[in-house]
Amino acid sequence: MPRWLQWVAYAGVFLFSYLFFVYWMFPMEALKSRLILSLEKNLGPDYQVSIESMETYRLTGASLEEMVIHTLRDGKKTAVLRIGRISGRAGLFSLLFGNPRVRFSMKLPKGRLAGTVQKKEEGFRIEGDLDKIDLGKIPYLHEVAGLNLVSEIGGAFNLDYNPQQPLRTAGEIEMRIEKLYLKKSTVSFGGMENFPLPDLILTKEPSKMKAEIGRGSMRVEAFQFKGDDLQLDLKGRIFMASEAARYRINLQGNFQFSDKLWQVFDPLLPEAFAAELKKQAGQAGSYPISVSGQLSSPQVYSGAVRIYPFKPF
Repeated sequence: MPRWLQWVAYAGVFLFSYLFFVYWMFPMEALKSRLILSLEKNLGPDYQVSIESMETYRLTGASLEEMVIHTLRDGKKTAVLRIGRISGRAGLFSLLFGNPRVRFSMKLPKGRLAGTVQKKEEGFRIEGDLDKIDLGKIPYLHEVAGLNLVSEIGGAFNLDYNPQQPLRTAGEIEMRIEKLYLKKSTVSFGGMENFPLPDLILTKEPSKMKAEIGRGSMRVEAFQFKGDDLQLDLKGRIFMASEAARYRINLQGNFQFSDKLWQVFDPLLPEAFAAELKKQAGQAGSYPISVSGQLSSPQVYSGAVRIYPFKPF
């Protein structure tokens, strides 16, 4: 064997041995703990994150199994979101040239989110797509709020994010709501623990949510539901903060209920409140609506009438 070929073989064996050692000995438990701490710090003190396992994935990647985000309120821990599997893998050449680019995939109970994260001079460029997301599979909406939703949501997003200066995040988000139905549900409303809601069609025509992020705020260009039982159109701004719970909302628009939905509310609302609310109606039976306050404690008005929080019963 030529001497130069022997040196190539030695280098290959060394590289293989080194990668094998790194692959099996990488401190994934320590990395998992750091990831959990980082997520909890960004979510705020009312949230807790758990990850069942974290392992190396295809040499230059990692995978997480069964990540659950819980909310902690009144001494009670409640699951908000469950993610079956998250996997990410960096391109080998992007690592060699000092410009890491990671492809990621997130498997939800129903639906999928996938995209890329690329390291920039300041922060990261994040791009992704949502495919057939079903809100009905989100634990908080079903188990806590009592909403039996069926949905199919897709969309795309791109963000320039710097963890050192998160308020300088910039980018765009657009979601397409292909369908959103509510099956018979029992929810808490106005002090009633068992408030019944019938089957409702919340979107029939394709609806959307479109927003542009920059300079510490999110400009909501469209937040629409176009259904048989609910018409909703909101626009405005959401001002960001260091914690999501402290985001401030300033949205305005209009809404309209179907006769079917009014038949649910009319017998339950106090006459004086119902009469005052219906005075706010504009053309074609639509009502003004404004949403303000922090994300953790929003206030909703229709004209001069406060809709939420409100306990008429």
